[in-house]
Amino acid sequence: MRVGGSLRDYITKEELDRYFAKSECDKLYIKNLIATDWGFASWDVDEDGYLFVLSCYGDGKLWKEFFVSLAKQLKLKGIRFVTRRNPEAWKRLYKDCEIVLDEYVLKYELKE
Repeated sequence: MRVGGSLRDYITKEELDRYFAKSECDKLYIKNLIATDWGFASWDVDEDGYLFVLSCYGDGKLWKEFFVSLAKQLKLKGIRFVTRRNPEAWKRLYKDCEIVLDEYVLKYELKE
């Protein structure tokens, strides 16, 4: 599969530090983890037949090409991912495809 860059078997500490700081996540999902010279990502297939991006760091346009190609090869319905960014930012970044807000995650904090 074409990944747009050279594959590697490691992720640098600098990449991890930047990923955790930028994403505000506290974990990296390693299922189907792939690392290239332009970033790293992990993915799975959900029960509805969508490729689900679990973690992603690096060039978003190259990862979009990779995940679109992978989803087509696996004959899936589409791609899903979770983000803290405004959905409008993704629509501006990926002008060539229709980005649809699929679900919301709500959180209720318990008070002591």
